[in-house]
Amino acid sequence: MQRTLISLSSLSTLASLAACTLAAIGCGSHEAASSSSEEDVALIDGFHPPAAGPDETRLFAPLVDEIPAGGDVTWCTYIANPFEREVDVVQSRGFQSKFGHHAILMEVVGAEARLGDSHACTDADMTNARFLAGGSDAAAQFKIPEGVAFRIKKQSVLMIQTHWINTSQSAVVGQAVFNIAVKEPDGKRESAQLFAAYTANVTLPPRGPAHAKTSCTIKQDMSLFALGGHAHEWGTHVRLTIDRDGKNEVLYDHEWEPHYQADPPLAYFDTKAPLRFKAGDVLHVECDYQNVSDAEVRFPREMCVGMGFYFPGTADIQCGDDHWSNGNVGGMP
Repeated sequence: MQRTLISLSSLSTLASLAACTLAAIGCGSHEAASSSSEEDVALIDGFHPPAAGPDETRLFAPLVDEIPAGGDVTWCTYIANPFEREVDVVQSRGFQSKFGHHAILMEVVGAEARLGDSHACTDADMTNARFLAGGSDAAAQFKIPEGVAFRIKKQSVLMIQTHWINTSQSAVVGQAVFNIAVKEPDGKRESAQLFAAYTANVTLPPRGPAHAKTSCTIKQDMSLFALGGHAHEWGTHVRLTIDRDGKNEVLYDHEWEPHYQADPPLAYFDTKAPLRFKAGDVLHVECDYQNVSDAEVRFPREMCVGMGFYFPGTADIQCGDDHWSNGNVGGMP
């Protein structure tokens, strides 16, 4: 099975994991999201995302004002389908201003009453959320393969989630935009969805090494076109293996660099020869760390995640410490 390495920013796996455990941090006023042109919405100073291409639509996420110094903020805003029809997302790029961790566009089933809401994310926001598009600047490296797409239904209620980690000594304003290419559904594309396996049992002692691991028993047959790992700046190594057919196979094995937090390497598989998981296989995720700070670090400030995209799929799947959750992005054990 041939595979090549590309890059992918942290996607909704990380959005949901962080939102499940972060304390709600209040922010100031927030602009409504829109799909207007760049000329209609001012970009904040120092933020210069690439212009949307000729086949792309520019979607602006709300401004997040007064992200406090040292703050870890996840913000959710609900909007109607900006395309006003059923479409297939065939390419997406997400861009954030400084201190952005990720920006995600998701569909949320049954969220009609939340249209127009904008607030610090809670567990309830992550229930029934389904990945559509997003990332950070690194997402420009990610290519949705031919024959696969993320579908937006005409009546969909969408949620824009942005995550910010302000490591500076002063409050900042955050902004994110998406450049999204869509096509009309034609029956030739299969819908893709997110799969993630992770552990919430991550603890790094001050000025010391640490190790985290988890296993996930696969509950259904799956075909994946992408697989990767995720850790933050204290990670030193991420390894994914799988037990199947009486053997243990290495799927992903990477020394880790701090910048991989926003731009982790991803193993990419041809959709005609995808990575296949079978029900009963056991996926193992292991991460090593070196904490260079004077404070203990815990999940979700540091993470250990294996993630990928499978097809065909109608719901995100998360496996937290071997707790399988199908259709609930916030599926914590």
